Amino acid sequence: MASLKPVIVIGGLASTGSTTFAKKLTTALDLEYFYAGRIMRQLCVEFGLCTKEVAFSSEFNKFYKQFGRRLLEDDQFNKKVDERVLDLIRNATTPSAAEGRVTAALVTKAGIEVVIKVWIKADMADRVKRFRTKNPTFSGSDADIQELLLTRDRLERQQYLKQYDVDLFKPQEYNDIILDTTGLNLEQAYFKLIDNELFRERIKLLIPFYPNYDVVYRWKCLRCGYLYEGFVPVHICPRCGNIDEKQFQDL
Repeated sequence: MASLKPVIVIGGLASTGSTTFAKKLTTALDLEYFYAGRIMRQLCVEFGLCTKEVAFSSEFNKFYKQFGRRLLEDDQFNKKVDERVLDLIRNATTPSAAEGRVTAALVTKAGIEVVIKVWIKADMADRVKRFRTKNPTFSGSDADIQELLLTRDRLERQQYLKQYDVDLFKPQEYNDIILDTTGLNLEQAYFKLIDNELFRERIKLLIPFYPNYDVVYRWKCLRCGYLYEGFVPVHICPRCGNIDEKQFQDL
């Protein structure tokens, strides 16, 4: 696997919790973080479409509702976002997480091999709750939020079908794991993923990419009994793929 990039790809529709989930993995596994949504917001500022204050606040949702169609139909703008994300993945040399709607599909189409691709899904009721939690100053009703999300889903689906022949409503075509987080909080969803057999098998591929430090780390995996001694500070069991911090004992 000489061409393998040490990247976990996370995707999901708006307000499914994919960004929060990616940040959780980033913290747990000491990953670099590539976020397509942030790059899009940065480009909105660079293109003079909105101010920095709007781009990185809840006001961006109102901006997107008004101008989202124009953004999605701007091939140059969208390609620039996607090119930046793909370049970051191509050049990744240390363990990283990349998060974006179509990142898994674009990585697959570009022939870039990554560690694993995970799609986060949730039902609309949960998406509305997560939107409100993330945007506490939003004064609209739940029906307003649902309309906003459905509009965004529809616009993004139409554009990605047109631009890349990728259907956002068929994530199983490009992702390794579809993780339904409906009714789960962040911790519950996280443990659902790290208990997934395929995830535990693939996550072991990250181990050789961590930088070595001048300190010897010793620990025992309480899940399978594996004893580790080496220079990688992150807890990833090379035998069973365990990354649950509560199932390790430092020696």
